[in-house]
Amino acid sequence: MLTKVLEATPNDVEVLIDLAQLLEGVDPHKSLTLYENACDLIKTSEDGLQIDPPAAILNNIGALHMTLENYERAKEYFEAAEAKLQEDLEGDLCDSKLSSYVITMRYNLARCLEHLCLFEDAEVLYKGILREQENYTDCYLRLGCLARDRGQIYESSVWFKEAMSVGKEGSVINVYSLSCRLSSMAGHLPACVIDNGTGYTKLGYAGNCEPQFIIPSAIAVKDKIASSNAAALRWNTSTG
Repeated sequence: MLTKVLEATPNDVEVLIDLAQLLEGVDPHKSLTLYENACDLIKTSEDGLQIDPPAAILNNIGALHMTLENYERAKEYFEAAEAKLQEDLEGDLCDSKLSSYVITMRYNLARCLEHLCLFEDAEVLYKGILREQENYTDCYLRLGCLARDRGQIYESSVWFKEAMSVGKEGSVINVYSLSCRLSSMAGHLPACVIDNGTGYTKLGYAGNCEPQFIIPSAIAVKDKIASSNAAALRWNTSTG
């Protein structure tokens, strides 16, 4: 349905973003192209004003690059996303959700740094996240995996125990951490399926957590473009 709508209106930012979201886990190449096309349309409004793409879209482009193993590009987008979000936090666009988005972007950047073998930098980010949000279970798990890969089994077990103490799904974290601690030092961890009390939850490779996407609001993007155009019109009128 959205594909047909896009064929009829190829410059509809809302449709581009909605379709990009739907394809994130199915066709990352196509999703990336759609997000990039949306960014190109967002950057220049009808009056030629430069508008920065929303941080959520920059984050998702970074996540797609990471999925496609373009780690340097992913790093650039995660850093740009956080910079844009920090700018929004200081301006009129500040809301309660933005602070949690900053944490998500830092986590994604840390995962990207791991892929670039910048393990110490990644560890600094994980620990920084935990100082701000101590119940961020994934950070404990990543720190445990990093310690495990250094051969520091005791430190690794401490991080996994911390994950169990803050995890909402204790049984999931228990099996997850046990798999990590008992895995071979080759860094390869098997996927597992366990009963968490509400059904069966499949865990991915424990040492290979996926980047986290943020749901961008296509309507908010269109409103931002519209408000920028209106502001330009008011300025032109006042200076005319």
